[in-house]
Amino acid sequence: MITVKNSKKRYHRNEIVQTLESFILDNGISGGSRLPGTAQLSTQFNVSEKTIHRAMDKLVEKRVLYRVRGQGTFVCDHIKPKRVSSVALLRINNGLTVLPGLDRIAFDNFFDDLEYRLREEENCKVSVIRVSRERDYMDKLVSLEFFDCIVAAAGWLELLPQLFDCAKRVVLIQDSEFHYGNFNQILVDYVPGFRKMLRYFKTLGQKKFFVAGVTTDTSRHRYESLMLAAQLEGFRPEQLHLYQSSEPYYANIVAAGNDCAARYLSEFDLSCAVISLSDYIALGMVDAFERHGIRPGVDMAMVSYDNLLWQLPEFSGKFTFHSIAHPVDPMIDATVQVCRNVVRAQDPKFSCTLTVPSEEFIVYDEKTDTHAPLN
Repeated sequence: MITVKNSKKRYHRNEIVQTLESFILDNGISGGSRLPGTAQLSTQFNVSEKTIHRAMDKLVEKRVLYRVRGQGTFVCDHIKPKRVSSVALLRINNGLTVLPGLDRIAFDNFFDDLEYRLREEENCKVSVIRVSRERDYMDKLVSLEFFDCIVAAAGWLELLPQLFDCAKRVVLIQDSEFHYGNFNQILVDYVPGFRKMLRYFKTLGQKKFFVAGVTTDTSRHRYESLMLAAQLEGFRPEQLHLYQSSEPYYANIVAAGNDCAARYLSEFDLSCAVISLSDYIALGMVDAFERHGIRPGVDMAMVSYDNLLWQLPEFSGKFTFHSIAHPVDPMIDATVQVCRNVVRAQDPKFSCTLTVPSEEFIVYDEKTDTHAPLN
């Protein structure tokens, strides 16, 4: 179906010509395909059938269309659709298999949705290249020269330095670190969500926080953003106590959360609020708190970044704390937009970095046992 951006607008003939020609070429409409009738098109473009006829005449002159008396208007056989752009999605298996359902929500759903949109909306040929951290990529990776755009998840720059040689075709995602080298990048601004959270706690008179993190770049960047948010909201640095678990994060994520909970229980009382810098850490902390008969969000205040755990059926009854939602859908939107710019080479002299704000703070209400975004 031919889509019209603004059905209320009265289109000029040249605009109709351009729209129809672009639709045929961009969507790979094959020769011999029949176009909708003039009555249908006149309704879509909000013009008279006479105007549609004139637009069709122009396309017939350009040898894009031809007419068959009594049958309709068709696409010429010699018309070739625009070359389908080729996009590579480079993924890394993080090995966080304690809860496969959480891995699927955190990683697989994002890439599945991104792949679908690139295929269906952008008409791209998508190749998914997925490896582990054990450097098994060499037998799976074809030449990067075959791709018009390369979407690389966090970690690929370390695995594949060749990405620096084609940086303008590379879109870096799921990485908190800004990388120099003319890469296109999608970054997350964590500050807005943390500010909203701290303002909420300020109204409750909360003055002390235990921050649970690990020794990864993402955890470090979230902590730095949290401290900037605290400064902007008038909190002193000593009010936020960071503990970074020394447990190997990717080897046993629950152990890292258990370790953070053990430190909290040994050095702080329940009047101190907990801020977990990841749902994976929160998972291990809740496990440890449960063994001590403590219910986060009920016996003590707790916030987790990501807001993914509630989607797990096996965890729904334990999700009794606040959260900051990771901006998954806006990140997909931004990635598709940048990929579109790269593929179309609108300005090949420049690369693009888009920052997506994480700004939704979701409050748990113990009385009603419900979660709702804070306005």
